[in-house]
Order: sequence, then C-alpha cells, then structure tokens
Amino acid sequence: MKSSVRKWSILVGVASVGLVFFGRASFVLSNHVFMREGLFGGIVLSLAIDPSNPNILYTASFGRGIFKSLDGGKLWTAVNAGLEDLSVLSLALDPRTPQVLYAGTDAGVFKSRDAGKRWQAIGQGIERRNVRALVVDPRDPSILYAGTDAGVFKSWDRGSTWKVMNEGLSSEDVRALILDPQDPALLYAGTFDGIFKSVDGGIKWQAASEGLTSRNVRVMAIDPGDSRILYAGTATGGVFKSMNGGQTWKSVGLEQVAILSLAVTKTGTLYASTVRGVFKSQDGGFHWERLVYEGINLTVTFVALDPRDPETLYAGTGGFIFKSQDGGKRWGDIAQRVIDSGAR
Repeated sequence: MKSSVRKWSILVGVASVGLVFFGRASFVLSNHVFMREGLFGGIVLSLAIDPSNPNILYTASFGRGIFKSLDGGKLWTAVNAGLEDLSVLSLALDPRTPQVLYAGTDAGVFKSRDAGKRWQAIGQGIERRNVRALVVDPRDPSILYAGTDAGVFKSWDRGSTWKVMNEGLSSEDVRALILDPQDPALLYAGTFDGIFKSVDGGIKWQAASEGLTSRNVRVMAIDPGDSRILYAGTATGGVFKSMNGGQTWKSVGLEQVAILSLAVTKTGTLYASTVRGVFKSQDGGFHWERLVYEGINLTVTFVALDPRDPETLYAGTGGFIFKSQDGGKRWGDIAQRVIDSGAR
C-alpha cells in the first residue's frame, strides 16, 4: 500500500488534491484520499479510441493495466499479456495503423502490434522513466514523443530507441505534451515550471508562459479547428487559453480547481475534468457549465471525445467509466462486465 501512495502522488500529489471516488471496493491512498476501485479494480486514468472504429476502446487503469472493449464500453477484457508494469499512465495509438499501441508506465514504454493481445518492453534510452504523455506524429508514425519525469524524449524508429530532447527546458518534470496536427514539428510541453514550445521537433525549446500566473501545468489541449488556439490546465490556477500559438496566455476560469484533463471538439466546445466533476464551455472557456449528474459530480480523472461524434464523450471516475451521447447532459455507467484474465 505504501507503493500505491507513492505512485499516485506522482500523478496528483503536487496539486494537493483531495480525491473521493465511489464504487465496489475501497482503499485509502493517503490521509485525505479515499477511493473505490469499481469494476476495473484500479483507477482509470485515460481512454484511447480507435480512429477507424469508435466502438473499440482502450483504458489505462493504474495498478491493473490495460482493458479493451469491442462494443463501445459494455464489456471490457484485460489485455496485459507481456505488460510487465501495470501502472499505466498514458496510451497512444498509431493513427494510420491503430492496432499498434503504445503504453507509458512508471517503468518505461511498452508496445503492442496486435491491438493489445501481446505487449513487449521497448525503448532503449527511456528505461525506468515515468512516462506521463505519449504522442505519435500523425504524418510520420515512426516518430514518437514522450513526456517523462526526466524531460522530453523522441524516437525516430517507432519507439525502439529514444533520445532525450531537453535543450531549453528549465524543468524536466514534463506532465503534458501536445503537437500541432497541421505542423507536427511544432510541440508544446507543460511542466512544473510553465509551458515550453519547440518549432523544430523538440531539438530546442523556449519558454512560452507569458500571462501564465499558475505555472504547474498538468494538461494541455489544442483546438482541432484552429491550431493557434491552445488550452492549459493547471494544478491550482484553473484553465488558461492562448490565441496565438502560446505567445501569450489568459486565464479563462475554473480558478482554484485542479484540472485533470482537457478535450476540445472540432466546433470548439471545451470540456475539463476536475476534482469537482466535468465542466463544459461553448465559448472558448469564458463561461463554464458544471455537468451535474449522479456518479460524475466528484473527481473525474479524464474526459475523452469520440473522434466521429462530438456529442459522445467518456469520463473516468475512480474505477468507473461513464458515457454521454448528448454533450454531457445525461450519463450512464457503461461498463457492465470486466474480465481480468490476469495474464502478464
């Protein structure tokens, strides 16, 4: 149990967040953190959706590995064969070959070439690193980036080898990493000391935090309709927005709330998962609506969007996954059954 306390503190401890989850089985992670495991038996941290088939879902469960659903989230099966570390912090799919997946753990990167059936450790140069973020270049899927506790790493060979890319970073504590889909050489890194920008594929970084009054950046998102519009979620200062590719930032609300994830639709609707539930903004973050519904009113670890339907979204709370098909007005706990094969 001491190990669980240490690992979870890596994710949210800096934010001094009090977390409360409800579910099937419970456990205490610290003096002020009480969670219930739910069907997944662990804390679901992220969701990846197959771009070619939105009914195929993968979720990263901290402490229980990776689960897969083929029916939009009703039935889930553990897919952990070969996955030596079940503390999965991040997931990424190859956008051109979605049966190729990458998992970031607190002990490096694992790869599956068969839609999760089998995993193997990869990543010479990134071993034993805390991999919090993984990004695949949409134009050249052989190029990957990883945000870790030791900075930014880059691979040119589909994850086989990695090189550290930290020139210009004042903080190597990287929590968020995004790239411009229109110009994949343009990267943004969210760190404990603000935001950094690279225009050359990570070779050099420069500070891009002007106007950012809360510098502990936990998550970032880019507007798919206008890549100059960026959002940053912080540990204690709410959400910030940039309209000019990170040159300047402005607070757009949810101050004093720890932001755990951000998602933006193609029409510009913004969702934020927080320690107070899910919030929605339809005007670029200037006005927020709290999506109140039974089960998602407390800490929500992630919100994820269906790539084909902007009204369909998923939210993770503790060991549960909720789904909405009307933009967050109504939610349902979709996981009816979870099969944990226990294979590793």
